[in-house]
Amino acid sequence: MSRERGPGRALLHPLAVLSLLLLIANDHWLKHAHPGVLSGKLSGFAAVLLLPLFLHALFELSYRASTRRLPSARVANRALCACLAVTCLVYAPPELWPPAETAYRYGLGALQWPFRGLWSLVRGEPAAVFLPVRATADPSDLVALIMLWVAWRVAKRGPRKTRPRALITTTALLFALASLSAPRSAAAVGNSQPRSHDGFYASLEIGAEGLFLQSPASVSNGFRQSIPSSATGISLPSGSLELGGTLRGTGLVLGGTISRLQVQDPIVSTLGTRFELRNASLESLRFGAFGRYYPDPQAGLSLGLGAGLMILEMPSSAGQQLEGVYLGLEAGYSAWISAEWSLGFNARVTGAGLGGELAGATWVLMPGVFVAVAWH
Repeated sequence: MSRERGPGRALLHPLAVLSLLLLIANDHWLKHAHPGVLSGKLSGFAAVLLLPLFLHALFELSYRASTRRLPSARVANRALCACLAVTCLVYAPPELWPPAETAYRYGLGALQWPFRGLWSLVRGEPAAVFLPVRATADPSDLVALIMLWVAWRVAKRGPRKTRPRALITTTALLFALASLSAPRSAAAVGNSQPRSHDGFYASLEIGAEGLFLQSPASVSNGFRQSIPSSATGISLPSGSLELGGTLRGTGLVLGGTISRLQVQDPIVSTLGTRFELRNASLESLRFGAFGRYYPDPQAGLSLGLGAGLMILEMPSSAGQQLEGVYLGLEAGYSAWISAEWSLGFNARVTGAGLGGELAGATWVLMPGVFVAVAWH
């Protein structure tokens, strides 16, 4: 178990410092000297990593100032999840919706104006005029949302199994993967023909998802005792949100996804007994990347693959939080209900290997069926 860090110190993590330097260098030099796909994406990757770390640091410092103590790992990690969600809500809409892009340009311009005015005063120049920032909506920039996983790994409190070098290597691979897989321009992902699976992609799924869990630790005690146990249950409703873009002419959608599952009153088996764990719930959050392939871009059949980070906990027990990697396979079929909208069904099977202080090698299987509405 790592030593407890001070409030806000995640902002001093090497990845956070490097991201800040990268953001400054890219915006003030690289974009102008070497315009292209890479320089167009780097600032987004850095910003998606830095914003939740900054918001979480504000929370930790405010909590410390008001209570004179550090937030518990559970409270801090819940706040971190909220910061990740806020980052997604701030970053994604301007790339998809013109009014949100306008609000972003003028809002960020308003935040920058006092500092520009102060700099003008220091240099003895006339007061800076308020100007909105320049921005170009590009749905392919949403691939930067995979950096939310890195932000989680950097700021999460509690036992850590990932070494800094391994995390830095993983982050570099994410940068490289996104740079290679991102479409080369907004036109490759933003333009869409009616009733054809191309251009920008957004999907909301609602349905039922089962959970089958096998752990070397006690489920009923929040995975805090080394007692082998298993748990089953159904999450109704369970849902996910997917955002991404299509590689032109391929029928292949690439993007990011976030999913949530909550199983109320799971059935637990341990020490030869089987019982319903009343007034308790197993909750899971998954966020990662996905690929969806349409063999015929104008038809409804699709095949999908997803992978990323999964977090599992039982909030009512004040137990430990498990985390690990998930992999999902799915197939679906949809029908067009308008020029851009489709409605259909998806069937998915997700498997995950999770770990914790006592719950190493916890295996989870989650089959599910969903109703999906998509704009494509």
